[in-house]
Amino acid sequence: GQFGIADDGTLVYAPGANADLSVLVWLDRQGRRDTLPFPRAAYGPFDLSPDGTQILIRVVSGPGQGELWVLDLDRGSRTRVATDGVPFMYPRWAPDGRHVIFSEFAPAGSPLAPLVRQSPTDASRRDTLVAAAIAHMPSPTGDRIAVIGWRGEPGLWLIPIDEGAGQPVHLIREPASFPSFSPDGRWLAYTEGGESEVYVISPDHPQERHKVSLA
Repeated sequence: GQFGIADDGTLVYAPGANADLSVLVWLDRQGRRDTLPFPRAAYGPFDLSPDGTQILIRVVSGPGQGELWVLDLDRGSRTRVATDGVPFMYPRWAPDGRHVIFSEFAPAGSPLAPLVRQSPTDASRRDTLVAAAIAHMPSPTGDRIAVIGWRGEPGLWLIPIDEGAGQPVHLIREPASFPSFSPDGRWLAYTEGGESEVYVISPDHPQERHKVSLA
């Protein structure tokens, strides 16, 4: 809201809504918009499940801490994902649709945010994939994961998840953001530089790197 105080002490105010709260909408290719049946909340980054029926989303709760929720689009229901720590940005579905991948800080506070893979319905079924990373994106096959800032090192890394998937590869050393695999896994898109230029790089042949933005 807005308010003002006159010289004689009179207070004038106009109530307003909490700008941090929002609703979720579905927008099709024809521009038709449908508001999803979920309450207003402080929604953050989200990811659509591989089968398109659920949304994994980070929500800021009343105490101001991040939480993870799974929203079921068919049932209109919400289920909180139990976590050991405080989820930090960019949650993702694993390609199998049975696990979620996210970074989390320890409740007592920590400068590092381990990247974990966990069942959304059973917090005991979890394992740590990467000791620390800022942003991440699993490959379509689920055997590797692209991360930003692995172990505090700048740039874009490709980290094996499963045994036999190879060694970590430092794809680029420049500061990067928002990694995203192509559906076939042959290319990895990301942004780089102060102007947020968009590049694509081949995970298997890092020398194949192309700028695709026009700025």
